[in-house]
Amino acid sequence: MTRSESKAVTTPRIARRTSALRLAAALCLIPLALPATGQDAATAATDEAASEETAPEETASEFADAITVRAASRRPQRIVEAPAAVTALGPEAIERRAPFGQVPRLFADVASVELAQGGLFDFNLNTRGFNGSTNRRMLTLIDGRDPSQPVFSGAEEWATLSFGLEDLSSAELVHGPGAALYGAGAFNGVLDLRTKAASDSRGGRLRLAGGEIDTRRVEGRYGFGGERLGHFRLSGGHQESEDFMESRVAGGEYADAAAAAALPTEVIPPPSDTVILTSGALRWDRALSPSLLLVAEGGTGRAEGAGVVTGLGRLQRQRVQRTWGRIDLSSPRWNLLGTYTGRDSDREVSLSAGSAIFLDSYRAAVEGQVHTPFADGRGRLVGGASWTGLRVDSADDAGRQTLFLAPVSSEHRAVFGQGEYDLTGRLHAVVSARWDDSDLHDDRISPRAALLWAVGDSRSLRLTWSQAFQSSTLAEKNLRVPVAPPLDLSPLEEALAPLLGGVSLGLDAVPLLAVGSEDLDVEEVTTWEIGYQGTVGGHTFLTASAYRSRLEDFTTNLVPALGTSLGPLVDPPLWQPPAGLSPEAAAAVRAALAAALPPGFLLAMDAQGRPYVPLLSFGSFGQVDTQGVEVASSSLFGRWRVDASASWFDFDVESEAAVNPLSPNRATWRAAAGLSWIGERLDSRLSGRWSEGFDYRSGIFVGPVPSYQVFDLTLGYRWDDHWSLGLAVANLFDDSHYEAFGGDLLRRRTLASVAYSW
Repeated sequence: MTRSESKAVTTPRIARRTSALRLAAALCLIPLALPATGQDAATAATDEAASEETAPEETASEFADAITVRAASRRPQRIVEAPAAVTALGPEAIERRAPFGQVPRLFADVASVELAQGGLFDFNLNTRGFNGSTNRRMLTLIDGRDPSQPVFSGAEEWATLSFGLEDLSSAELVHGPGAALYGAGAFNGVLDLRTKAASDSRGGRLRLAGGEIDTRRVEGRYGFGGERLGHFRLSGGHQESEDFMESRVAGGEYADAAAAAALPTEVIPPPSDTVILTSGALRWDRALSPSLLLVAEGGTGRAEGAGVVTGLGRLQRQRVQRTWGRIDLSSPRWNLLGTYTGRDSDREVSLSAGSAIFLDSYRAAVEGQVHTPFADGRGRLVGGASWTGLRVDSADDAGRQTLFLAPVSSEHRAVFGQGEYDLTGRLHAVVSARWDDSDLHDDRISPRAALLWAVGDSRSLRLTWSQAFQSSTLAEKNLRVPVAPPLDLSPLEEALAPLLGGVSLGLDAVPLLAVGSEDLDVEEVTTWEIGYQGTVGGHTFLTASAYRSRLEDFTTNLVPALGTSLGPLVDPPLWQPPAGLSPEAAAAVRAALAAALPPGFLLAMDAQGRPYVPLLSFGSFGQVDTQGVEVASSSLFGRWRVDASASWFDFDVESEAAVNPLSPNRATWRAAAGLSWIGERLDSRLSGRWSEGFDYRSGIFVGPVPSYQVFDLTLGYRWDDHWSLGLAVANLFDDSHYEAFGGDLLRRRTLASVAYSW
């Protein structure tokens, strides 16, 4: 089945084309070049120069030479030498977006990045399709630490991050499979965030912000110390606001009647109407020798009342505490890293089922890495090994498990390496591979090979072949959680009372559950990609990528466990009538249940003999071919910068199943553009993004996402060396829309801020 054969989105085609033409016309007014790779990497190289009294006429080749990335090869290199497409932001570009206070918004105006916002603090960041309400195909690292939820590795809780955006020194997003260096989580790409050294944060900074939806925020940091004791940085923040989450007890809030009717109703309203976020962190950097640096840091983040969209329905997390730590010992050619990420959630309320989830979990990891040149500098080797341990316990205060049957854990081991060699002075070869072993999957080897041809000093062509895999998570294998109120079969039991002789069947509250599957296959993806990265003319840096991928044994989102063309996804023991019943009474009970249960319902029996219905589960499904093109550019004209990007995506599902359970959950066409002024005291940025409508499927949420176009505005004014003012407006024209079916209606949010530095 192809995309063209799939059901059309309930958005008028004329309206979609009109929106596309409007944005295309805007793009034609600017020098359009190509990708998400250089879009703000150019900013990192030019922001400082552009802030001088006289704006320089810097050439494209000069700022291309200055762009350095490290995520593509796990070592610093010029962006034109990277064996993958990379979107890179420098500290000045990051600081310009800091008033929003949300890390995912750094990449909101990059068309090839799929940023699906489910709520005010709920984002899913992905590239190249098959996003979901809880995305797990993009690996996020903060200084080498994985901050995602241990129970659902790859799923981020952005609201609990323990640093302000001004503390970031770089943000890089690698597009495409990255398992050859990073493992299972890097199925679609890698987001690598790096914070500033403590020595680069000397002095203090305090920011106060407030605005729409009753938002109040304060954040600050203070750096101190010296060479003898080392450098310290203390940071923290507190925020309170309302949310976009509305009650669906009486029905959905979407304007389109059909879409509102397709939203599952909920049994309880959100318990809280206020979101409270609190965080704090301490970092210590100490140079043990001229070539040896020790970094130790830790922090905590707490979120209360934040709403999220999952395949099980919407949750409101009443209290989530995230604690973390990192120790990094590094030299110019090697480093040893140990990290810890803990998560303690006292109560996550399911609005669809009316139940609560409790989670106490952690991830601990150790990794070592070395890199060295060889052959008189013509080649370079990178290698390393890692170990990761996960543990999750879903017991509530009374000791009852709320998500699993028992505590679960897993261990992961890996060895990785990459070799680079300059073949001819213009032709560069890169070969990477990683071996992974885990109790969640069999041994896996993930290879990557690339050829880079230098077309001049500031341009290159790239050909890449790679294979990657995605392992099932602890949740996908072990899940056992209610997705709806219990099924009340007590009327049936009362009708059978004359046959039961006083024996209870226990059918008054039969749980309707989503259950995990131990038999899931490992997802695999093979990708061919060609790309360009470099300069065009004297003022534009651009990149372009075209790729084709084959995905096999795809793990579905939550789908009906029985009664579909996929066949039974679970095979639990069938519920049996109590042993005290006569054979005639037991047969009558079975017949009555078969007649009373809705189609697709199976009455199963747990280890204690209690009945339940396995309603939803995960399955491994077929084969999908995807293809796409990603283009973007950054152009500098004195103090002006113009950004533009666009992406196209298509897919084909190869399966004989009558019902296709897969959806890429992204538009065929997306585009974005931005215009910035970088002055001596005043800087500003107006950006817009447009998405074509698309069909969405993730768990219980199945429906259309209409096309939307959103504009954001940031203004910054440096009063003097100490005082600065800021204004950040998300969704400038208050276009009420949703970006994931089941997500909240998104509205405008205006924040004004004042900051004092000393």
